[in-house]
Amino acid sequence: MTLWFVVGTAAELIKVVPLIRGATRRGWQWRVVSTGQSGVNLRRQYEDFKLPPAQALSLLDSHTDLARSNQAFKWFARALWKSPRGLAHDKSLVAPHWIVVHGDTLSTVVGAHWGWRLGWPVAHVEAGLRSHHILQPFPEEICRRLVSRLARVHFAPDQTAVENLQRAKVKGKVIH
Repeated sequence: MTLWFVVGTAAELIKVVPLIRGATRRGWQWRVVSTGQSGVNLRRQYEDFKLPPAQALSLLDSHTDLARSNQAFKWFARALWKSPRGLAHDKSLVAPHWIVVHGDTLSTVVGAHWGWRLGWPVAHVEAGLRSHHILQPFPEEICRRLVSRLARVHFAPDQTAVENLQRAKVKGKVIH
């Protein structure tokens, strides 16, 4: 099994590092894929965790962190349409391949979309959180709802999140 942790922010990386360490203990292969949303801070955090450089890659190079909404919009459009096919080129990586996304950022949507395009199952960590107001917080609530439609495994942090996913009739497995 190969897990592809798609992250765009340092905060996302911080929250998936325990999963990366668990995958390593189990002998599973993994890679961290940067979406380029926050390239500088993400790279620093990756180095701070002393994760192996060979396990990190980026489909969108970024030498900056997004600071303005027009930058974010341009990046998001580029990221959505970027082909994720480059992820499958390393034939030494063991199938099945899983995309793992975290939270409710634009990178979460990008990662789930890349998984969908590749035909790989998507696992969503911190799934099922809802404000029940489509525009608040914006764009996080929209991201949550989009990703819940693409994910096949939903890791819900609490019972309320489980119930939110059940009410939404998500496909796949909900794990509390």
